[in-house]
Amino acid sequence: MRRLHPRSPYEKLGGYVHLPRLIDKAKLHRKGLLDGYNYKTVGFDKHLLSFLKIEGDAKKARFSHFLKQSGGGGRKDIRTYFDLIEFDEGRLK
Repeated sequence: MRRLHPRSPYEKLGGYVHLPRLIDKAKLHRKGLLDGYNYKTVGFDKHLLSFLKIEGDAKKARFSHFLKQSGGGGRKDIRTYFDLIEFDEGRLK
């Protein structure tokens, strides 16, 4: 199997270097394809998340709270805030 690589740390998103790479790593991690890359807790990932004041576990807990409050607790198909809005407004059954 071909190894998947995240984007270069030089690429920018919103003026931030390394952010596209961090996003790619998150996507690969979710799919179980990160394949040996450090992610989130060390190096540039950790520093960028700290600089942006992003705490993944706290955001996940907040999302789970809102999902449960909207009646979607336990649903595996609602994974993003956009999904949650669609569900809450009746476009996602």
